[in-house]
Amino acid sequence: MDELARENVSDQTAEHGSSMEGERDSGRSMLDRRAYLKLGAAAAGVVAVGSRAGRAATTGRHGIDFDRVLNAVEDLGMDPDGNEPIDDALYGAMENGTLIEFPPGQYLFEDYTLQRGLRRFGVRGLGAHRNDVEFITPPGRSSYFLFVRGGSDILLENVTFQQRARKDAGDIGNVIVIEDNLQVHDIEFAGFNSSGSADRWALLPKLTDPDGEGLITGFVHTGPSDFKPHGINDGAGGVFEGHNGKLIYRNCHIENAAGDGGLYTGKHEGSTNFENCFFKNNDMCVMRMGAGSYIRDSTIVLDWDDAHPENTGDVGGVNGLYFSSGQFGKSGGGIYNCDIITRKQDGNNDALGSVFINASDGDVTIKDTRIQNDVDGQAAIYAWAPGERFSSHGTPPESDWGLTLENVSITGSGRSTKGAVFLDTRPETVIRDCCIQMENDDGIHLRESPDCVVENTTINVPGKAIDYTRSSADTSGLQYGESCPVPSETWRRADEDEPTDSEGTDDGDADDGDLVDDGSTHHLKLHSTEKAPYRFTVSGDLEFDPRWGTEDYIEGDSARGFLVGGTDAYYFTGVVTDFELDGDATIELDGGAVTPEELRSMGESGSGGSDSDDDSTDDGPDATTRRLRIEGGSGDDVASYTVSADGTFDSPETLNAEDSISDDGSTVSGTVAGYRDIFDFTGDIVAIDIDANATAYVEGRPVDPASVGDADDDGSDDSGSDDSGDGSSGDSDGSEDSNDDSGSDGSEDSEPVEHHLKLYSPEKSRYDLTVTGDLRFDTRWGSEDHLDGNSTWGVLAGGTDAYYFTGSVTEFDIEGDATIELDGKVVTAEDVRAITDETEEPDAPESGDDDGSNDSDGSDGDSGSDGSEDSNDESDGSEDSEPVEHHLKLYSPEKSRYDLTVTGDLRFDTRWGSEDHLDGNSTWGVLAGGTDAYYFTGSVTEFDVEGDATIELDGATVTPDVVRSVTDETESGGDDESDADTDDDYPHSIAIVGLDTVASYEFTVGGDVAPDTDTGTFDAGDNVSGSSAEGAVSVGTDAYLFSGSVTDFQLDGPAAVYVDGQQVDPDLLATKGLAGAALTHTFVVDGTDSDPCSYDLTVDGLVVKHPWGSDDAATDVVEGTSVSGRVDGGVDAYHFRGDLTELAMDGTAQLSFTE
Repeated sequence: MDELARENVSDQTAEHGSSMEGERDSGRSMLDRRAYLKLGAAAAGVVAVGSRAGRAATTGRHGIDFDRVLNAVEDLGMDPDGNEPIDDALYGAMENGTLIEFPPGQYLFEDYTLQRGLRRFGVRGLGAHRNDVEFITPPGRSSYFLFVRGGSDILLENVTFQQRARKDAGDIGNVIVIEDNLQVHDIEFAGFNSSGSADRWALLPKLTDPDGEGLITGFVHTGPSDFKPHGINDGAGGVFEGHNGKLIYRNCHIENAAGDGGLYTGKHEGSTNFENCFFKNNDMCVMRMGAGSYIRDSTIVLDWDDAHPENTGDVGGVNGLYFSSGQFGKSGGGIYNCDIITRKQDGNNDALGSVFINASDGDVTIKDTRIQNDVDGQAAIYAWAPGERFSSHGTPPESDWGLTLENVSITGSGRSTKGAVFLDTRPETVIRDCCIQMENDDGIHLRESPDCVVENTTINVPGKAIDYTRSSADTSGLQYGESCPVPSETWRRADEDEPTDSEGTDDGDADDGDLVDDGSTHHLKLHSTEKAPYRFTVSGDLEFDPRWGTEDYIEGDSARGFLVGGTDAYYFTGVVTDFELDGDATIELDGGAVTPEELRSMGESGSGGSDSDDDSTDDGPDATTRRLRIEGGSGDDVASYTVSADGTFDSPETLNAEDSISDDGSTVSGTVAGYRDIFDFTGDIVAIDIDANATAYVEGRPVDPASVGDADDDGSDDSGSDDSGDGSSGDSDGSEDSNDDSGSDGSEDSEPVEHHLKLYSPEKSRYDLTVTGDLRFDTRWGSEDHLDGNSTWGVLAGGTDAYYFTGSVTEFDIEGDATIELDGKVVTAEDVRAITDETEEPDAPESGDDDGSNDSDGSDGDSGSDGSEDSNDESDGSEDSEPVEHHLKLYSPEKSRYDLTVTGDLRFDTRWGSEDHLDGNSTWGVLAGGTDAYYFTGSVTEFDVEGDATIELDGATVTPDVVRSVTDETESGGDDESDADTDDDYPHSIAIVGLDTVASYEFTVGGDVAPDTDTGTFDAGDNVSGSSAEGAVSVGTDAYLFSGSVTDFQLDGPAAVYVDGQQVDPDLLATKGLAGAALTHTFVVDGTDSDPCSYDLTVDGLVVKHPWGSDDAATDVVEGTSVSGRVDGGVDAYHFRGDLTELAMDGTAQLSFTE
């Protein structure tokens, strides 16, 4: 008969009913509800309702007053062992004013009975956790549990609907259509979710009264599921037509749900809102809602590489958060303080957006939200043009189509043709205080969207900043170089939001926040490739590590879970007092592999306990127990160690013959080979003597022996006595110890070398780093991840993290394919691990032959050597010199071919574009609105670029001639005589570029000046005299080489002036120098093949015309800090300094920035 239970409850049936529902209602067992309640106490296991009601009158829960409370076992005779069906007892007792409470157990039901007009009724589990009370159906049968129409005040609390691991049927659903006051608290749908005729909507609520309100909190539905094409699966739940009231979903966790969205909640007359919820990897879209409702403080994740391993079928999930109010055409509502991450979609589907706003929805607000989009082909925010997307529905509101984006951060590696934000026919949109940082995409695309506002916003993208198509926008406070906040990697799953208060057991120890890894916190990680249930208890606090798996079940100091080809992890304090594992699993405690016996031995040793009777004085000054791990190297290499503490050591393991603890317990010694030794200790470690092929860890963190106790501070080196620079205590006295390069001649004052490490990966990649010195985050990149002292770890997912550090690298591990840059050069992970402690000793040259004396008298020649035949004297630096590596970046908003050949090495910079046609030391490519970049050494023998392209050499915007002038250079301490006239005598260049109108110039430098005929022209009108030059230019370029600095520069007429390849403000060159006069930013308005576009911009510094960007010069006016211009099928460009404070554009063009 259960096949009849399969009803279309999504749109029509859930509201209006059907003939088969009426048939079931009337054709049920002859023992109907009222007849059941009239039975006397003589019925086995049943207590008359009258007597019960007298004892428990007017019991209230969650705003519902009940007349009577019935115990499912004691009063109604239900079987808590799941053997006998409870149908007659349960549905027979469903009476107005009744609360049925279920003791812990498993309850079998076979079918459901439609309830009409039911008021003040509830079902509540009495367990300490929702999983303590489970409802099941017979094998192979799906059914609804509650099916209620009409009435009000319905409670469903603290129970689990256990669908088990069966894949034939067994789904359980609930349909509750009432007027007001729906209360659903702490329920879970566990096990496999079927498809087709076996599928059931897990929870399908409606409030028919426009003033009705309801709360659904702690709703958990995590799969796995059978994914079928659109329209076949019901899914975790939905809210459809006929819902007129206000529903709030709070602290819910919906994951691996089939159907159309994690919850399908947009198409109705009322509102459906979400607070502090977690949605991940649900089909078609991770979450579906509509305008007029809100979602706040929640996390939405799309990453099909991290889906449940037991999912079956083909997913169709391509969107993150999907807004569609359908035929109701609503406006308002939005997204507030959410993290939205779209990392990996199913490869068989087209993508739309991390946030997609359908054609039916109007003005939605997105505020205080972080969006990460790593999916190619989709935008981070995509707002469709209002209209009827489908013929059957999709009517938009008559007006108010514009969006409001405020304090929104958008990051990621996704590539698309839509930009990070794509707005189609969304006039009067406001984008305020936002930050866009995409690695491979444009910024904002406006299509048919006039009268928009973009203010106080960062757009840091390699492509177009703003693309206008028959649109206009007033822009002010635009930034383009800053980094943007990224979503949190620690996703908050608030499955258990409040104590259940069951049986009076209210645990007052509510979670006061995350556990802090303060040295006494342990980390436990469990992994299995097969089915492996586990359970454990600790003596202290326990918290789930959300980086791994899903939150299984934590109850105070105990946890239980179920591994199926996955990983779970926890933080805890104290010790493990009990641990049970059924199956094979890899167990890691504080980073080291352990066995279940070793975990249980933590409790047997009594370490970490907090017994107040414990005499802490016996264990030294600090009786807090910590863990020491000695980790051996790979292979059979034996490493010896001795470790001492000011407390005592104990071993949770049986010691080998080679390992020992001293009689007083203060010292351990032993050997390791390819494995590890473990000790518990109190106090502090005061000395470590360990072979280089082993590592000591305290609480999971590597320890540098040199930093322990007094190993690095014996008082002898920094007393400061008689060491005031007279040379008496070192080798700086010029004595015969000139070859002593031990560092003792300056160790007291030497400075540690600071390195820069940058990590980038286009996909998910975890890394761990520990150094012996200082470690700090480079705030220009990514987020700070998990920096703790001299250790850090993080997860790259299409982004970049960077750090500064000193000392040696003791640990560096990185997963996946990642680009690693150390001090500006791409290296391998092995190169990073090879970094050892270094100091900067300015008096010691690389050759090591300098005796520390002052060679300023020149007696030994320019090289600083003594002129002898010393074989170690490498004064010319030729043998050990390193080639200088340059970085070349090319960008063009239109089609532009380039060719490049160098004499040295040439390699592609994988952070930009694609590899094009690299062949040895030559390459060519075609730019078309994108960027390519290379690293190279040696001289440039060929460089040709067609069209208008922006060229950056070593971070500075230059002309093609500057690139062609690059010659072979080496990094050495000596002077190359052959380059003396060029590199030394004339280290700087200056170029004056004509702008089609005659401009005269004259300038004076502090050194010498000479014509540079390789770069520009030097004709009869140009003149050089000593340290001065003068001339005139209208088209082409005049160029010079010079030494010293520019002391005076006069320009009469329009021209662009470049110094060392960078455009400058000539009026400031003499007084501010190159740094103060440089125009470091470029602004491009590209109207190629487009309708006309006018623009006005203002900066708070200076703006000048770029020499190659002048589409309609007659309409372009530059006045001080402002520009007014127009493009009509071409490109305008400007160099400027400072910030862009105002910008207004009207028409069709692409706006981009470069630095």
